Amino acid sequence: MPTTAQIEQAMATHFAAWNRKDRDTWMRNFAPDAVLEDPVGGPEKRGRDAIAKSWDNSFTNGQDWTIEPLFQCICGNEAAHLVRSRGIVGGKQVEIHGVEIYTIDDP
Repeated sequence: MPTTAQIEQAMATHFAAWNRKDRDTWMRNFAPDAVLEDPVGGPEKRGRDAIAKSWDNSFTNGQDWTIEPLFQCICGNEAAHLVRSRGIVGGKQVEIHGVEIYTIDDP
């Protein structure tokens, strides 16, 4: 099981890489067999290739996003965050608040 410090580092890498638009670092932070469900209830993206398409879709057609963790709770190997996502979609500024849950593997 990862330590709290390892989970904190994985999450810091996740948010920082996304906001720097550092796709390679962001992708390496996912396990090869990771599953991403975004938005919740939507189709699951299984594996890095599918997750990479999710990244690409987030920054196409003039879209742009930043994500900011407002609150973090770590328990076991999971991290829950309240996240503020700010973006531009269709030329309009958007702000969304959501709860995101991550399961972190051993490094």
